[in-house]
Amino acid sequence: MKLSVFILIGIISLILIVPSFGQNQEKLRPVVVGSLVGYQDENGKIVIEPQFDAAKKFSEGLAAVKAGKKFGGDWEGRWGYIDEKGDWAIKPNFTGAGSFSEGLAPARELKKELLRTECLGTAIIQHYRWISGKWGYIDKKGKWKIKPKYDRASMFSNGKAIVEGDSSFMNQSYNSLSKAYFYIDGKGNEIKLYFHDYEAIRFSFLEDMTIEDIRNKSQPAGLLGEHNTPPKYFDPNTGMLSEGLQAVKIDEKWGYQDTKRKVVINPQFDGAAPFFEGLAAVNINGKWGYIDKSGKIIINHQFDGAAPFFEGLAAVKIGEKWGYIDKSGKIIINPQFDATKLFIEGLAAIEIDKKWGFVDKNGKIISQPQFDDVADFSEGLAQVRIDKKWGYIDKSGKIIINPQFDDVADFSEGLAAVKIEGKWGYIDKNGTIIINPQFSLAGCFSGGKAWANMLDKDGYVIEGYIDKEGVFTPDS
Repeated sequence: MKLSVFILIGIISLILIVPSFGQNQEKLRPVVVGSLVGYQDENGKIVIEPQFDAAKKFSEGLAAVKAGKKFGGDWEGRWGYIDEKGDWAIKPNFTGAGSFSEGLAPARELKKELLRTECLGTAIIQHYRWISGKWGYIDKKGKWKIKPKYDRASMFSNGKAIVEGDSSFMNQSYNSLSKAYFYIDGKGNEIKLYFHDYEAIRFSFLEDMTIEDIRNKSQPAGLLGEHNTPPKYFDPNTGMLSEGLQAVKIDEKWGYQDTKRKVVINPQFDGAAPFFEGLAAVNINGKWGYIDKSGKIIINHQFDGAAPFFEGLAAVKIGEKWGYIDKSGKIIINPQFDATKLFIEGLAAIEIDKKWGFVDKNGKIISQPQFDDVADFSEGLAQVRIDKKWGYIDKSGKIIINPQFDDVADFSEGLAAVKIEGKWGYIDKNGTIIINPQFSLAGCFSGGKAWANMLDKDGYVIEGYIDKEGVFTPDS
Protein backbone atom coordinates (compact mmCIF):
# COMPACT_ATOMS: atom_id res chain seq x y z
CA MET A 1 0.00 0.00 0.00
CA LYS A 2 2.48 2.63 -1.17
CA LEU A 3 0.96 5.87 -2.33
CA SER A 4 2.21 8.77 -4.43
CA VAL A 5 2.91 12.07 -2.73
CA PHE A 6 1.55 13.90 -5.69
CA ILE A 7 -2.11 13.26 -5.28
CA LEU A 8 -4.46 14.58 -2.87
CA ILE A 9 -7.34 12.37 -2.54
CA GLY A 10 -11.05 13.72 -2.23
CA ILE A 11 -14.46 11.97 -2.50
CA ILE A 12 -17.58 14.09 -3.28
CA SER A 13 -21.15 12.82 -2.88
CA LEU A 14 -23.72 13.39 -5.61
CA ILE A 15 -26.81 14.94 -4.04
CA LEU A 16 -29.98 15.35 -6.10
CA ILE A 17 -31.91 18.60 -6.29
CA VAL A 18 -35.21 17.83 -4.63
CA PRO A 19 -38.13 20.01 -3.64
CA SER A 20 -38.43 21.30 -0.11
CA PHE A 21 -41.56 20.43 1.82
CA GLY A 22 -43.19 21.91 4.87
CA GLN A 23 -41.39 25.26 4.55
CA ASN A 24 -42.60 28.83 4.16
CA GLN A 25 -42.47 29.99 0.58
CA GLU A 26 -39.41 32.14 -0.03
CA LYS A 27 -39.24 34.99 -2.54
CA LEU A 28 -36.24 33.57 -4.38
CA ARG A 29 -36.42 30.37 -6.34
CA PRO A 30 -33.74 28.28 -8.10
CA VAL A 31 -33.47 28.73 -11.87
CA VAL A 32 -31.39 26.62 -14.25
CA VAL A 33 -29.53 28.35 -17.09
CA GLY A 34 -27.53 25.95 -19.20
CA SER A 35 -25.84 23.64 -16.73
CA LEU A 36 -25.71 26.12 -13.83
CA VAL A 37 -28.20 27.13 -11.18
CA GLY A 38 -28.94 30.61 -9.86
CA TYR A 39 -31.96 32.31 -8.31
CA GLN A 40 -34.81 34.43 -9.64
CA ASP A 41 -37.43 36.47 -7.84
CA GLU A 42 -41.18 35.97 -8.05
CA ASN A 43 -41.29 38.10 -11.21
CA GLY A 44 -38.77 35.88 -12.99
CA LYS A 45 -35.90 38.37 -12.72
CA ILE A 46 -32.52 36.72 -12.07
CA VAL A 47 -31.24 38.06 -8.74
CA ILE A 48 -28.33 35.68 -8.11
CA GLU A 49 -26.38 34.77 -11.25
CA PRO A 50 -26.29 31.06 -12.23
CA GLN A 51 -22.97 29.78 -10.92
CA PHE A 52 -23.76 26.71 -8.86
CA ASP A 53 -23.77 23.05 -9.86
CA ALA A 54 -26.86 22.47 -7.73
CA ALA A 55 -29.05 24.59 -5.51
CA LYS A 56 -32.00 24.24 -3.15
CA LYS A 57 -34.81 26.54 -2.17
CA PHE A 58 -34.26 29.28 0.38
CA SER A 59 -35.37 28.36 3.86
CA GLU A 60 -35.07 30.61 6.90
CA GLY A 61 -33.04 33.07 4.82
CA LEU A 62 -30.40 30.63 3.60
CA ALA A 63 -30.10 28.24 0.67
CA ALA A 64 -27.87 25.20 0.26
CA VAL A 65 -25.78 25.36 -2.92
CA LYS A 66 -23.08 23.24 -4.51
CA ALA A 67 -20.05 25.26 -5.61
CA GLY A 68 -19.19 24.99 -9.30
CA LYS A 69 -16.03 25.42 -11.36
CA LYS A 70 -16.12 29.21 -10.90
CA PHE A 71 -15.06 28.75 -7.29
CA GLY A 72 -12.26 26.29 -8.14
CA GLY A 73 -9.69 24.90 -5.73
CA ASP A 74 -10.96 23.09 -2.66
CA TRP A 75 -14.46 24.56 -2.90
CA GLU A 76 -15.52 23.09 -6.21
CA GLY A 77 -18.07 20.31 -5.79
CA ARG A 78 -18.76 21.02 -2.12
CA TRP A 79 -21.89 22.29 -0.44
CA GLY A 80 -22.37 25.47 1.56
CA TYR A 81 -25.04 28.11 2.18
CA ILE A 82 -25.67 31.54 0.68
CA ASP A 83 -27.82 34.42 1.85
CA GLU A 84 -30.37 36.26 -0.29
CA LYS A 85 -27.64 38.53 -1.69
CA GLY A 86 -25.74 35.53 -2.99
CA ASP A 87 -22.93 35.91 -0.46
CA TRP A 88 -21.54 32.91 1.38
CA ALA A 89 -23.13 32.68 4.82
CA ILE A 90 -21.58 29.28 5.46
CA LYS A 91 -18.59 28.39 3.32
CA PRO A 92 -18.73 25.18 1.25
CA ASN A 93 -17.19 22.70 3.64
CA PHE A 94 -19.71 19.86 3.34
CA THR A 95 -20.29 16.95 0.94
CA GLY A 96 -24.05 17.16 1.39
CA ALA A 97 -26.42 19.79 2.72
CA GLY A 98 -30.13 20.11 3.43
CA SER A 99 -32.38 23.07 4.06
CA PHE A 100 -32.73 24.85 7.39
CA SER A 101 -35.72 24.14 9.59
CA GLU A 102 -36.13 25.27 13.19
CA GLY A 103 -32.65 26.76 13.07
CA LEU A 104 -30.88 23.54 12.11
CA ALA A 105 -29.93 21.92 8.80
CA PRO A 106 -28.72 18.40 8.07
CA ALA A 107 -25.20 18.44 6.63
CA ARG A 108 -22.71 15.79 5.67
CA GLU A 109 -19.24 16.01 7.11
CA LEU A 110 -16.22 16.59 4.88
CA LYS A 111 -13.70 14.32 6.50
CA LYS A 112 -9.94 14.26 6.00
CA GLU A 113 -8.67 10.71 6.12
CA LEU A 114 -4.99 10.00 6.66
CA LEU A 115 -3.95 7.15 4.41
CA ARG A 116 -0.26 6.93 5.15
CA THR A 117 2.60 8.79 6.79
CA GLU A 118 6.15 8.80 5.43
CA CYS A 119 9.31 10.51 6.59
CA LEU A 120 11.44 12.04 3.83
CA GLY A 121 14.66 13.15 5.48
CA THR A 122 13.54 15.49 8.22
CA ALA A 123 10.20 16.14 6.52
CA ILE A 124 7.01 14.30 7.38
CA ILE A 125 4.81 13.59 4.37
CA GLN A 126 1.22 12.61 5.07
CA HIS A 127 -1.00 11.21 2.33
CA TYR A 128 -4.62 12.31 2.74
CA ARG A 129 -7.85 12.05 0.92
CA TRP A 130 -11.11 13.88 1.47
CA ILE A 131 -14.11 11.65 1.98
CA SER A 132 -17.78 11.98 2.80
CA GLY A 133 -18.39 11.30 6.45
CA LYS A 134 -21.59 11.04 8.47
CA TRP A 135 -24.60 13.34 8.64
CA GLY A 136 -25.19 15.71 11.54
CA TYR A 137 -26.85 19.08 12.08
CA ILE A 138 -25.39 22.58 11.86
CA ASP A 139 -26.62 25.97 13.00
CA LYS A 140 -26.67 29.13 10.87
CA LYS A 141 -23.05 29.85 11.68
CA GLY A 142 -22.04 26.51 10.24
CA LYS A 143 -21.18 25.06 13.64
CA TRP A 144 -22.04 21.48 14.48
CA LYS A 145 -24.91 21.41 16.97
CA ILE A 146 -25.45 17.66 16.65
CA LYS A 147 -22.27 15.75 15.96
CA PRO A 148 -22.17 13.95 12.58
CA LYS A 149 -22.83 10.27 13.26
CA TYR A 150 -25.86 9.33 11.18
CA ASP A 151 -26.12 7.53 7.85
CA ARG A 152 -29.28 9.44 6.88
CA ALA A 153 -31.01 12.50 8.30
CA SER A 154 -34.25 14.41 7.73
CA MET A 155 -35.18 18.02 8.44
CA PHE A 156 -36.55 19.02 11.84
CA SER A 157 -40.28 19.40 12.33
CA ASN A 158 -42.01 20.18 15.64
CA GLY A 159 -38.76 19.68 17.52
CA LYS A 160 -37.99 16.25 16.05
CA ALA A 161 -36.13 14.71 13.13
CA ILE A 162 -35.77 11.15 11.90
CA VAL A 163 -32.29 9.76 11.46
CA GLU A 164 -30.87 6.39 10.48
CA GLY A 165 -27.91 4.82 12.22
CA ASP A 166 -26.84 2.97 15.32
CA SER A 167 -29.35 3.32 18.13
CA SER A 168 -29.54 2.31 21.77
CA PHE A 169 -33.06 1.10 21.01
CA MET A 170 -31.62 -1.71 18.94
CA ASN A 171 -29.74 -3.04 21.94
CA GLN A 172 -32.91 -2.98 23.97
CA SER A 173 -35.32 -4.80 21.69
CA TYR A 174 -33.87 -5.73 18.33
CA ASN A 175 -30.44 -7.20 18.91
CA SER A 176 -30.35 -8.94 15.54
CA LEU A 177 -30.50 -5.63 13.63
CA SER A 178 -27.54 -3.31 13.28
CA LYS A 179 -29.25 -0.04 12.38
CA ALA A 180 -32.55 1.69 12.92
CA TYR A 181 -34.61 4.74 12.07
CA PHE A 182 -35.35 6.79 15.16
CA TYR A 183 -36.43 10.22 16.36
CA ILE A 184 -33.98 12.71 17.84
CA ASP A 185 -34.60 16.09 19.43
CA GLY A 186 -32.75 19.34 18.76
CA LYS A 187 -29.91 18.29 21.07
CA GLY A 188 -29.42 14.92 19.42
CA ASN A 189 -31.12 12.93 22.18
CA GLU A 190 -32.84 9.75 21.02
CA ILE A 191 -36.57 9.96 21.68
CA LYS A 192 -38.05 6.75 20.34
CA LEU A 193 -37.73 4.18 17.61
CA TYR A 194 -39.56 5.12 14.41
CA PHE A 195 -39.50 1.67 12.79
CA HIS A 196 -37.18 -1.29 12.98
CA ASP A 197 -37.88 -3.51 10.00
CA TYR A 198 -34.71 -2.33 8.30
CA GLU A 199 -34.66 -4.88 5.51
CA ALA A 200 -38.35 -4.68 4.62
CA ILE A 201 -38.94 -0.94 4.86
CA ARG A 202 -36.53 1.26 2.90
CA PHE A 203 -37.87 4.79 2.94
CA SER A 204 -36.12 7.62 1.16
CA PHE A 205 -34.16 9.82 3.56
CA LEU A 206 -33.67 12.84 1.36
CA GLU A 207 -32.19 15.66 3.37
CA ASP A 208 -34.96 18.09 2.37
CA MET A 209 -37.74 15.98 3.87
CA THR A 210 -39.53 16.48 7.15
CA ILE A 211 -41.05 13.76 9.29
CA GLU A 212 -44.43 14.46 7.74
CA ASP A 213 -43.02 14.00 4.25
CA ILE A 214 -41.52 10.67 5.21
CA ARG A 215 -44.77 9.47 6.76
CA ASN A 216 -46.72 10.47 3.65
CA LYS A 217 -44.46 8.70 1.19
CA SER A 218 -46.17 5.63 -0.23
CA GLN A 219 -43.42 4.28 -2.46
CA PRO A 220 -40.02 3.07 -1.20
CA ALA A 221 -37.02 4.78 -2.76
CA GLY A 222 -33.23 4.59 -2.63
CA LEU A 223 -31.51 5.83 0.49
CA LEU A 224 -29.50 9.02 0.45
CA GLY A 225 -25.82 8.29 0.17
CA GLU A 226 -26.11 5.17 -1.97
CA HIS A 227 -25.42 7.07 -5.19
CA ASN A 228 -21.96 8.60 -5.21
CA THR A 229 -19.84 10.06 -7.97
CA PRO A 230 -16.55 8.34 -8.83
CA PRO A 231 -13.69 9.41 -6.52
CA LYS A 232 -12.39 12.89 -7.37
CA TYR A 233 -8.70 12.59 -6.65
CA PHE A 234 -7.44 16.00 -7.74
CA ASP A 235 -8.26 19.13 -9.67
CA PRO A 236 -7.54 18.08 -13.28
CA ASN A 237 -6.44 21.60 -14.20
CA THR A 238 -3.77 22.16 -11.55
CA GLY A 239 -0.80 20.23 -10.23
CA MET A 240 1.00 20.05 -6.92
CA LEU A 241 2.47 23.27 -5.52
CA SER A 242 6.19 22.70 -5.14
CA GLU A 243 9.09 25.11 -4.74
CA GLY A 244 6.73 28.04 -5.15
CA LEU A 245 5.30 26.98 -8.52
CA GLN A 246 2.24 25.00 -9.58
CA ALA A 247 1.41 23.48 -12.94
CA VAL A 248 -1.78 24.92 -14.43
CA LYS A 249 -3.77 23.91 -17.52
CA ILE A 250 -5.15 26.69 -19.73
CA ASP A 251 -6.78 26.01 -23.10
CA GLU A 252 -5.48 22.43 -23.18
CA LYS A 253 -1.84 23.43 -22.57
CA TRP A 254 0.16 23.35 -19.35
CA GLY A 255 2.23 26.13 -17.85
CA TYR A 256 3.10 27.23 -14.31
CA GLN A 257 1.69 29.78 -11.89
CA ASP A 258 3.13 31.15 -8.66
CA THR A 259 1.54 31.18 -5.21
CA LYS A 260 -0.50 34.26 -6.18
CA ARG A 261 -1.88 32.38 -9.21
CA LYS A 262 0.06 34.59 -11.60
CA VAL A 263 1.17 32.67 -14.69
CA VAL A 264 4.97 32.81 -14.82
CA ILE A 265 5.66 30.12 -17.44
CA ASN A 266 3.27 30.34 -20.37
CA PRO A 267 1.09 27.32 -21.14
CA GLN A 268 2.87 25.43 -23.94
CA PHE A 269 3.30 21.87 -22.73
CA ASP A 270 1.19 18.74 -23.18
CA GLY A 271 2.03 17.64 -19.64
CA ALA A 272 3.76 19.16 -16.62
CA ALA A 273 5.05 17.76 -13.31
CA PRO A 274 6.02 19.52 -10.05
CA PHE A 275 9.39 21.21 -9.54
CA PHE A 276 12.00 19.35 -7.52
CA GLU A 277 15.59 20.50 -7.04
CA GLY A 278 14.91 23.39 -9.40
CA LEU A 279 13.76 21.32 -12.39
CA ALA A 280 10.39 20.05 -13.60
CA ALA A 281 9.55 17.36 -16.12
CA VAL A 282 7.40 18.59 -19.03
CA ASN A 283 5.94 16.86 -22.06
CA ILE A 284 5.87 18.02 -25.70
CA ASN A 285 4.39 15.77 -28.38
CA GLY A 286 4.61 12.68 -26.19
CA LYS A 287 8.25 13.11 -25.13
CA TRP A 288 9.49 14.30 -21.74
CA GLY A 289 12.29 16.69 -20.88
CA TYR A 290 13.09 19.13 -18.07
CA ILE A 291 12.83 22.91 -17.64
CA ASP A 292 14.10 25.31 -15.00
CA LYS A 293 11.99 27.89 -13.16
CA SER A 294 12.39 30.44 -15.94
CA GLY A 295 10.83 27.98 -18.38
CA LYS A 296 14.12 27.33 -20.17
CA ILE A 297 14.57 23.80 -21.50
CA ILE A 298 17.52 22.26 -19.65
CA ILE A 299 17.19 18.65 -20.82
CA ASN A 300 15.70 18.08 -24.27
CA HIS A 301 12.45 16.20 -24.78
CA GLN A 302 13.57 12.65 -25.52
CA PHE A 303 12.18 10.36 -22.86
CA ASP A 304 9.03 8.22 -22.78
CA GLY A 305 8.63 8.86 -19.06
CA ALA A 306 10.26 11.11 -16.44
CA ALA A 307 10.28 11.34 -12.65
CA PRO A 308 11.39 14.16 -10.30
CA PHE A 309 15.01 14.80 -9.37
CA PHE A 310 16.02 13.63 -5.91
CA GLU A 311 19.59 13.64 -4.63
CA GLY A 312 20.75 14.82 -8.05
CA LEU A 313 19.29 11.96 -10.10
CA ALA A 314 15.97 11.40 -11.85
CA ALA A 315 14.45 8.23 -13.25
CA VAL A 316 13.64 8.34 -16.98
CA LYS A 317 12.01 5.85 -19.31
CA ILE A 318 13.41 4.90 -22.71
CA GLY A 319 11.23 2.44 -24.54
CA GLU A 320 9.91 0.07 -21.89
CA LYS A 321 12.76 0.35 -19.37
CA TRP A 322 13.73 2.86 -16.71
CA GLY A 323 17.16 4.19 -15.80
CA TYR A 324 18.59 7.35 -14.19
CA ILE A 325 20.05 10.63 -15.47
CA ASP A 326 21.86 13.53 -13.81
CA LYS A 327 20.92 17.22 -14.18
CA SER A 328 22.88 17.57 -17.41
CA GLY A 329 20.77 14.83 -18.97
CA LYS A 330 23.61 12.31 -18.95
CA ILE A 331 22.55 8.71 -18.42
CA ILE A 332 24.13 7.53 -15.17
CA ILE A 333 22.37 4.17 -14.80
CA ASN A 334 21.34 2.50 -18.04
CA PRO A 335 17.61 1.81 -18.57
CA GLN A 336 17.08 -1.79 -17.43
CA PHE A 337 14.33 -1.71 -14.81
CA ASP A 338 10.58 -2.28 -15.11
CA ALA A 339 9.86 0.41 -12.50
CA THR A 340 11.84 2.71 -10.21
CA LYS A 341 11.49 4.97 -7.19
CA LEU A 342 13.37 8.04 -5.95
CA PHE A 343 16.90 8.06 -4.53
CA ILE A 344 16.66 8.46 -0.76
CA GLU A 345 19.69 8.11 1.52
CA GLY A 346 21.76 7.15 -1.52
CA LEU A 347 19.63 4.19 -2.59
CA ALA A 348 16.63 3.76 -4.89
CA ALA A 349 14.11 0.96 -5.18
CA ILE A 350 14.00 -0.81 -8.55
CA GLU A 351 11.66 -3.48 -9.95
CA ILE A 352 12.58 -6.42 -12.20
CA ASP A 353 10.06 -9.14 -13.10
CA LYS A 354 7.57 -7.92 -10.46
CA LYS A 355 10.10 -8.13 -7.62
CA TRP A 356 11.72 -5.19 -5.86
CA GLY A 357 15.28 -4.56 -4.74
CA PHE A 358 17.64 -1.57 -4.31
CA VAL A 359 20.39 0.05 -6.36
CA ASP A 360 23.05 2.63 -5.42
CA LYS A 361 24.01 5.72 -7.46
CA ASN A 362 26.65 3.78 -9.39
CA GLY A 363 24.05 1.32 -10.59
CA LYS A 364 25.23 -1.47 -8.30
CA ILE A 365 22.39 -3.63 -7.04
CA ILE A 366 22.85 -3.87 -3.27
CA SER A 367 19.66 -5.85 -2.64
CA GLN A 368 18.55 -8.30 -5.31
CA PRO A 369 14.93 -7.95 -6.45
CA GLN A 370 13.11 -10.37 -4.14
CA PHE A 371 10.38 -8.38 -2.36
CA ASP A 372 6.74 -7.94 -3.32
CA ASP A 373 6.85 -4.24 -2.38
CA VAL A 374 9.26 -1.80 -0.76
CA ALA A 375 9.44 1.79 0.47
CA ASP A 376 12.30 4.28 0.69
CA PHE A 377 15.05 4.19 3.30
CA SER A 378 14.63 6.22 6.46
CA GLU A 379 17.22 6.30 9.25
CA GLY A 380 19.09 3.47 7.54
CA LEU A 381 16.19 1.03 7.26
CA ALA A 382 13.66 0.41 4.49
CA GLN A 383 10.24 -1.21 4.60
CA VAL A 384 9.89 -4.44 2.61
CA ARG A 385 6.94 -6.73 2.04
CA ILE A 386 6.93 -10.50 1.51
CA ASP A 387 3.48 -11.82 0.66
CA LYS A 388 1.17 -9.79 2.93
CA LYS A 389 3.57 -8.98 5.77
CA TRP A 390 5.98 -6.09 6.23
CA GLY A 391 9.41 -5.90 7.82
CA TYR A 392 12.66 -3.91 7.42
CA ILE A 393 16.08 -4.31 5.77
CA ASP A 394 19.32 -2.37 6.24
CA LYS A 395 21.46 -0.82 3.49
CA SER A 396 23.32 -4.04 2.84
CA GLY A 397 20.02 -5.71 2.00
CA LYS A 398 19.96 -7.78 5.17
CA ILE A 399 16.59 -8.36 6.82
CA ILE A 400 16.81 -6.71 10.23
CA ILE A 401 13.17 -7.03 11.34
CA ASN A 402 11.33 -10.03 9.92
CA PRO A 403 8.18 -9.36 7.90
CA GLN A 404 5.37 -9.82 10.43
CA PHE A 405 3.26 -6.64 10.39
CA ASP A 406 0.07 -5.83 8.49
CA ASP A 407 1.42 -2.38 7.62
CA VAL A 408 4.37 -0.20 8.58
CA ALA A 409 5.70 3.36 8.36
CA ASP A 410 9.15 4.95 8.19
CA PHE A 411 11.48 5.16 11.16
CA SER A 412 11.67 8.60 12.75
CA GLU A 413 13.59 9.44 15.90
CA GLY A 414 14.32 5.74 16.33
CA LEU A 415 10.72 4.52 16.25
CA ALA A 416 8.38 3.31 13.49
CA ALA A 417 4.63 2.87 13.48
CA VAL A 418 3.45 -0.68 12.77
CA LYS A 419 -0.03 -2.11 12.36
CA ILE A 420 -1.08 -5.29 14.14
CA GLU A 421 -4.64 -6.63 13.92
CA GLY A 422 -6.09 -3.28 12.88
CA LYS A 423 -4.30 -1.12 15.48
CA TRP A 424 -1.13 0.95 15.26
CA GLY A 425 1.72 0.92 17.76
CA TYR A 426 5.47 1.59 17.61
CA ILE A 427 8.64 -0.51 17.47
CA ASP A 428 12.34 0.31 17.84
CA LYS A 429 15.05 -0.71 15.37
CA ASN A 430 15.36 -4.10 17.00
CA GLY A 431 11.71 -4.82 16.28
CA THR A 432 10.75 -4.56 19.96
CA ILE A 433 7.29 -3.12 20.60
CA ILE A 434 7.77 0.13 22.53
CA ILE A 435 4.20 1.48 22.38
CA ASN A 436 1.45 -1.12 22.28
CA PRO A 437 -0.89 -1.12 19.25
CA GLN A 438 -3.94 0.96 20.25
CA PHE A 439 -4.33 3.76 17.69
CA SER A 440 -6.56 3.91 14.63
CA LEU A 441 -3.86 5.92 12.79
CA ALA A 442 -0.30 6.87 13.69
CA GLY A 443 2.33 9.18 12.23
CA CYS A 444 6.06 9.85 12.38
CA PHE A 445 7.83 11.31 15.41
CA SER A 446 9.15 14.86 15.27
CA GLY A 447 10.40 16.72 18.30
CA GLY A 448 9.43 13.81 20.54
CA LYS A 449 5.79 13.77 19.42
CA ALA A 450 3.82 11.90 16.78
CA TRP A 451 0.40 12.57 15.33
CA ALA A 452 -2.13 9.85 16.20
CA ASN A 453 -5.84 9.08 16.16
CA MET A 454 -7.93 7.18 18.68
CA LEU A 455 -11.60 6.22 18.65
CA ASP A 456 -13.95 7.20 21.46
CA LYS A 457 -16.66 4.89 22.82
CA ASP A 458 -19.02 5.98 20.03
CA GLY A 459 -16.46 5.22 17.34
CA TYR A 460 -15.80 8.92 16.65
CA VAL A 461 -12.23 9.89 15.77
CA ILE A 462 -10.21 11.82 18.34
CA GLU A 463 -7.15 13.49 16.83
CA GLY A 464 -4.14 14.18 18.99
CA TYR A 465 -0.48 13.51 19.71
CA ILE A 466 1.53 10.93 21.60
CA ASP A 467 4.93 11.14 23.23
CA LYS A 468 7.51 8.37 23.19
CA GLU A 469 5.95 6.83 26.28
CA GLY A 470 2.71 6.39 24.33
CA VAL A 471 0.80 9.01 26.36
CA PHE A 472 -2.02 10.38 24.19
CA THR A 473 -2.99 14.06 24.32
CA PRO A 474 -6.13 15.12 22.38
CA ASP A 475 -5.58 17.98 19.96
CA SER A 476 -7.38 21.04 21.28
